[in-house]
Amino acid sequence: MPGKNLFSALFLSKDTFGLDAVRKLFENHGVELHYAQTVAQVEQWMRGHRLDLVLCDYDAPGVAELSCLQANTRWRGISMVLAGRQHAQQIRGKRVHFTVPKPFSLDALAKGLRASYTTMASQRVASYRHTVA
Repeated sequence: MPGKNLFSALFLSKDTFGLDAVRKLFENHGVELHYAQTVAQVEQWMRGHRLDLVLCDYDAPGVAELSCLQANTRWRGISMVLAGRQHAQQIRGKRVHFTVPKPFSLDALAKGLRASYTTMASQRVASYRHTVA
């Protein structure tokens, strides 16, 4: 599906290492990937854009307070987290659909992306339904 991005995602990470490879993987699956380095940038993006998926590096400062990861969030997209074992306790109770262990491989990330694809599609279709009298 190169060239036709059906979905939109945001990647929060404190560094850009591997960003090009992750972006290419997402675009090969029809997902346009945007990049943010701070929690404030993610929150701003979530208010002004439609996002189907948020990918967060749990080593980024303040990621635990991100509103889309809270259990009571109103956001209905998919949440993926890149996290090491040291963050297992912190992730418990958060709204995280997929956890990809760090150091992550593109294969593991691709599996999570493929697994979330059906849910993203159904959420996208549901948002375009209108009630008719």
